[in-house]
Amino acid sequence: MKKLLLIPAFMAMFFAGSVAVPAAFAAQPAPPQENKMMLPPPKDGKRPPMPPRMRRPQLSNAEAAEKLQSAYGYRYSDMLRLLNIGHSYGDMNTACLYAYLSGEPVEKVLQLRQPATWGRVRAQLGLTPKLYAEKYMEYQASYLPADSLIDRETALKYLRQGYPLGDIQQAAKLAKESGKTLAQVLPMRTVTCDWQQVKEKLGLQQEQKQDQPFAFRGRGQRSGAGFAGLHTRNMTAERAVKIFHADYLFDEAELLPLYEKYGFEGLEDICLHAYMSKKSLQEIIDLRDKYSWERMKYVLGLTPQVYFDRCVEYQARRLAERMNIPQKVTKKYMHMGYAMHHINSAYLLAQKAGLDIKDVIDLKTPKNSWQDVALKIGLTAEDCREVKNKISKDFGRHS
Repeated sequence: MKKLLLIPAFMAMFFAGSVAVPAAFAAQPAPPQENKMMLPPPKDGKRPPMPPRMRRPQLSNAEAAEKLQSAYGYRYSDMLRLLNIGHSYGDMNTACLYAYLSGEPVEKVLQLRQPATWGRVRAQLGLTPKLYAEKYMEYQASYLPADSLIDRETALKYLRQGYPLGDIQQAAKLAKESGKTLAQVLPMRTVTCDWQQVKEKLGLQQEQKQDQPFAFRGRGQRSGAGFAGLHTRNMTAERAVKIFHADYLFDEAELLPLYEKYGFEGLEDICLHAYMSKKSLQEIIDLRDKYSWERMKYVLGLTPQVYFDRCVEYQARRLAERMNIPQKVTKKYMHMGYAMHHINSAYLLAQKAGLDIKDVIDLKTPKNSWQDVALKIGLTAEDCREVKNKISKDFGRHS
């Protein structure tokens, strides 16, 4: 059976094209890639020095073609041919996944990608958040490695209950070592209890800890709010509380003591899940000892489609409040697969040029910049800078 590449847990829930949960909310899982270890919240408000950027070893086209064949079952010769004509391994990896899930040829997916974001490609392929999630779970279960401790049916059962495949596999390993059942071990992993702590509870020998650099979320940038670029280094309690109040509408007096307890990233996770599920902050806090974030979404009824729809509502409100962009515009284009930050920039540039957003938004491709778009519609580089500065100022990115 073919090997399954490591896949991050329930995708930071996507945001599309994307989103940063990183850039825009997306309810789709990312293509297979290596998991990253997240830095635990600081206890004293300070982070250790950031590790240097690490460059991954470059794959040869032959090595990349072999990986793609293994991950998706496509012919090696076809993969090598597409790589040899200039498609990157990153684009090929995503294109193969989308082709596999949609049943369309890889070449068609790559063609759709040329002028558009991946979120837009998903929409054009008919991969709604609901369909994407269903097909993706089937893909994960189908490509379990031959030495997996769980079978396809068991994996699919728990994937459908909101458990990430990585957690299912780790729980199966610990269940075997401890003599417990998978059903007993899997729920032990929660927001507040990692797998090392689960091992301790099971009385299993701990692996020798090794010092290694942690991966930062966006290297000091915010990752959960649906847009990229908000600097979170040197964050103050006052600024954080204002950000969370503006984004999630919870009372500042309630947020302040929670920020002091959970830090920026911890409180953002709480706010995000409370807002999307329409629960109180305390209700989400009470669930942290019972579920992982991925499992919590399932328990809260935040299916991929529901989560995506609420993210669209969230982004539409924020753009209306800060950019005066009509909510119906944001909703229309996000449901068509456009990322929130593309809608934002395209609308503001269109206003400056006296055009409709539909005449501008498709001019932005993966291979050009918004300044290129501005020049193409008769604006200047200064006009583009004004738009960029307005977005940064009104979203408080660099305050």
